[in-house]
Amino acid sequence: RQMGGALGLAVLTSLAASLTSDYVTRNGVDALDGAALVHGYSGAFLLASLLALCGAVAALVLLPRLKAPAPSPPTEAAAATGDAPA
Repeated sequence: RQMGGALGLAVLTSLAASLTSDYVTRNGVDALDGAALVHGYSGAFLLASLLALCGAVAALVLLPRLKAPAPSPPTEAAAATGDAPA
């Protein structure tokens, strides 16, 4: 789990830096310009949300459905004392 989290963070950080750099190159602004940083981080957050959505869909489709256990039949002792459900 720790390796997956570290790898995911590294990928998202690299994507944000790359998108910020591309924005700076295309628009001729400073790398610390607010619009450039927002552009980079919004792309990274978009990728993260898409990955989370794909994970949720995969979990819903691939994991087995759990069925509620069937109620157990009343025991003879409970039936004799009248404690059995109706």
